[in-house]
Amino acid sequence: MEKGVSSTISFALILAIILVTAMAAYFWSLTQIDRLGEQGRVNSFRSQMLGLDYALRATAHGDINFQNIFELTIPDGSIYLWPGNDTITLTFLQASSVIGRAGYQSPDNNCSNGSVDFIYDSATNIPLYRTTNNSRVFEGSKGGRGDAEFMICYYNVDLKAGGACAAGRGGPRVLVQMKKVNVTNSKPVVNIDMC
Repeated sequence: MEKGVSSTISFALILAIILVTAMAAYFWSLTQIDRLGEQGRVNSFRSQMLGLDYALRATAHGDINFQNIFELTIPDGSIYLWPGNDTITLTFLQASSVIGRAGYQSPDNNCSNGSVDFIYDSATNIPLYRTTNNSRVFEGSKGGRGDAEFMICYYNVDLKAGGACAAGRGGPRVLVQMKKVNVTNSKPVVNIDMC
């Protein structure tokens, strides 16, 4: 009888060690699971906004009635045109801290010249910083998981809602139609529709 008790106790101890190890690995990886795929998703949003910035500037520098179309894939975000301050924002929830919080907060989202590196979106209360030196794209978050944003901010292009589609749209696919319609006060006027 002692032989059976000994092997039963050994089996129970080995099983307990395996269970404790598996639970420890699970709880350790639980904090890392949210990060899986998040970096790729945020990089996709960033590259799409940089592409939209390039397409908008190409449209603005074209002739009157020059048209351009750009397609975005934003499965769980929303994009909106703010014609009053010539900005386009893409807002979404990030599952982990991929985009950091800008340390500097400027008073508002005034991008009155091309040398501004930090702006503050008063609508979402998110401080933003410039993504790259040669773009008009800014990014930022409230810090950690939660609200994050990309913003394209123009000081030398007048953005207007075209009227054929909406000024804003949620994902998964958004077709942005751009058309240069005029030049006023030495600024090109571009109508934008998001369908």
